[in-house]
Amino acid sequence: MNTDYPVWPLLRVVVDKGADLTPSQAWDRSLQADAIRLSHPHQVLAAANSVPHWAAWSLPAEYAQQLPLWLSLQSPTQDQAELWLRFNGGPWQHQAPLHETIDLGWGSGQLFFTWPIYDTTYRQVDMLMRIHGLNRVQFPVGIHKPQAFMQQHLKLCLLIGGILAAPLLVVVYSLTFLPVLKSKTLLLFNLLAMLELVAGFWICGLMHLIWPGLGRAHAAWMGTTAYGLMFGVSIYHAQAFMKTALKHPQLHLYLHVLASVWWIVWISSLWLWSPHIRFVLLLGGSCQALLLLVISVWFFRLQPNLKRGVFVAVWGVYWVGMLVYWLFRYWEWPLVTTLGTHFIQGALVASLLGWSACMHVLQERDALRLDMQLTKARSRWFAAAHHDLWQPLQSMLLYARALVLAPEDRRFGLMTGMQIASRAVDDFMGHLRFWAEGADTYSSGQPAASALAVHELLQPLVEEMRLLAEQKHIFLRYQPCRSKVNVDALQVARMVRNLLTNALRYTQAGGSVLIGCRRKGDALWIWCMDNGLGMSPAQLSQGFNAFTRFDKGTQPLRTLGLGLYSFKELAQKMDLQTRWHSIPGKGTMIGFAVPVA
Repeated sequence: MNTDYPVWPLLRVVVDKGADLTPSQAWDRSLQADAIRLSHPHQVLAAANSVPHWAAWSLPAEYAQQLPLWLSLQSPTQDQAELWLRFNGGPWQHQAPLHETIDLGWGSGQLFFTWPIYDTTYRQVDMLMRIHGLNRVQFPVGIHKPQAFMQQHLKLCLLIGGILAAPLLVVVYSLTFLPVLKSKTLLLFNLLAMLELVAGFWICGLMHLIWPGLGRAHAAWMGTTAYGLMFGVSIYHAQAFMKTALKHPQLHLYLHVLASVWWIVWISSLWLWSPHIRFVLLLGGSCQALLLLVISVWFFRLQPNLKRGVFVAVWGVYWVGMLVYWLFRYWEWPLVTTLGTHFIQGALVASLLGWSACMHVLQERDALRLDMQLTKARSRWFAAAHHDLWQPLQSMLLYARALVLAPEDRRFGLMTGMQIASRAVDDFMGHLRFWAEGADTYSSGQPAASALAVHELLQPLVEEMRLLAEQKHIFLRYQPCRSKVNVDALQVARMVRNLLTNALRYTQAGGSVLIGCRRKGDALWIWCMDNGLGMSPAQLSQGFNAFTRFDKGTQPLRTLGLGLYSFKELAQKMDLQTRWHSIPGKGTMIGFAVPVA
């Protein structure tokens, strides 16, 4: 059986002006001379919302002998269509659509109206088809063997699935980011994509195929509502995408007015002029697409980039789709032209918007990752600042307590130690102030180096730590050095203070800590050595990581495990060589090299 059986030359069309003709009356009228004959298969007989039209014809005997056959009205958006059959001149019988004859549940519907013709007893078959609804009056009728129809149907479904695969994948992908990225643009994109899919499902008939129990009039209402909502939401998406509220307030106001006007027109049309809502959507959508295409081109020319180019392409696709529909109305192209164009348009728009949204998501993700890295770096910096600031404050506290009970001859030495610790706090707070104001030359990678004697750098640090060593009964030794070095005194002092504090913390009572220097070529090595607990090779490899402690909770909570980490970070940023060696139970030695002045 030829699936392209030409039915249209047989059709005799009757206009039912009073919408009251019976099948017999319609058949008799079709035999009169004023019955309309089609000049081509896609001829438009009347505008949308016209009175009912009847198409009458008889199935040729050679085809009637091949029953069963399936008859289809290949217009997915046609919302009202009925079929009557008459065998061998008998009474007219109303024929139920295929999905009502064989109801297999969800997914068992057809893309368009389809009726089965099963009776094989009779060979003369007369047919009457009545259409009425919001569509323009056309009769794209096809007759097929069931197997041929199912093959055609399957190919159409595969084509639809292939077109929908990309936008659906993009939508699902972008939905995974919604819980993480609180982006208005991303939220509006997903809403637009959902509305596009609903409208596309109606345009191609997929909505009725998936849900056969849904009346086509209800499907049409859902599809047109999706289009109306989509036009309004697309304006808000344009505002969010172009960030008009912040960067273009005048344009933001105009777009807001445009959205308000659309809502008023659309809702008023639904209420007062509902039969013509499709024409309102067509006209309003065309004007909106043209306007936003112009705005998107202007926006792209301000700062050309791929993301803005995709936004222009979205409205270019919209406008091309609207243009095809206007040409279809004028040239009476096949229904598949406009329906396919609008369906592909929806898929392309969803894909383009999804591409744009994915680029936005990636930018947001990179920004979020950068913020997380910055937050992590700041957290460690502030932890290190707390660590370095606590050391001189702890020394001041020890000196203050000792000063209260100390005899007169020791008070001068204790006050000197307190002043040294106080000066260290003052220097550190000054460093914080410069860092906060962006004037920290060290943080920019250019240390504020100056020439000074090593003794002037190390002696105050030893005096600052001496009382702590005495309280722990640790012998703190210092070998003075008269060499001059070219260093950032504040940062080197932080390094030495970290080494001394760490050595005193992990050296037991009766032990000793030595701070000294040794020249090697053009560098002076500053060493801190102790005979404390020491570290195993595994502990030594981890000891310079942030927040690493090996005291198993024996130290107070203020011990953050940042001493060696801070030492290593400062040395790396000032490009200083470092060395270390440790033996469990025998002690640790750590040193770094500074340039000789």
